[in-house]
Amino acid sequence: MVRARTAEQRQQAKYRLTLWDLLPIFAWLKDWRSTYLTVNQAMAAARGTTAREMEGKSDGDFWPSERADALR
Repeated sequence: MVRARTAEQRQQAKYRLTLWDLLPIFAWLKDWRSTYLTVNQAMAAARGTTAREMEGKSDGDFWPSERADALR
């Protein structure tokens, strides 16, 4: 029973991530310090990088300082 529920939860998480990445608009989540927790593929592609490379970094790592300040 526990294994079946765990497998179901993992599958649901995969579905959510797939939907997140298929959004044609920029989507991201940041913490209170403006550090990217996750971004979708559209956002990463706009910056010429991957979602994994953006995670854990801040706006200043990807945008000119004026734009980074505005995004914060």
